[in-house]
Amino acid sequence: MQPLIALRQLKNHAPFDTIEAGHLAQTAKFVAENPDSFWRRTTAAGHITASAFVVNTEHSHALLLHHATLNRWLQPGGHVDDTDAEPLAAALRETWEETGVAGQPVFAVAGAASTLFDVDVHPIPVRIKHGVSEPAHLHYDLRYLLVAPAGAVRISDESFAFQWVAIASIAEGQVDSGIARMARKILL
Repeated sequence: MQPLIALRQLKNHAPFDTIEAGHLAQTAKFVAENPDSFWRRTTAAGHITASAFVVNTEHSHALLLHHATLNRWLQPGGHVDDTDAEPLAAALRETWEETGVAGQPVFAVAGAASTLFDVDVHPIPVRIKHGVSEPAHLHYDLRYLLVAPAGAVRISDESFAFQWVAIASIAEGQVDSGIARMARKILL
């Protein structure tokens, strides 16, 4: 993975609010300081992840998954693999793996000049994965907007359930604040 692609997307991204502006600055600094490992899970402080805010063609509902490990409703996404050419490719792959949905990226929203839709930094707690303790760390999540028909969804074993949730309901804050922020961007 080339840091230049991620850094260019971060540089061209216009944050929605001061909270996202802080996440954007923190993420750009992290990528610049870790050019050879910013996406690798072995980077102790954290790593870049990629996710997708998948909306239906009418932009009225978003696809959320009830994450099995974190026990929260989240958008599809996950870790960037060495084979992913860029973070967007990881978001598309993770969405397909977790939902069976092949969403189409939206490349500009509300005047944004990059493919990035949102940037979020959030802590991941200590957990046991495959019998190995994984220390607490940060996910520097690069988020992309995808459009897909609200048709059949097949979830992986990483989730308990899925729902197409009204964007207006998400924006009211019944989910993580970063997810509510993405919904508010759609409502602009």
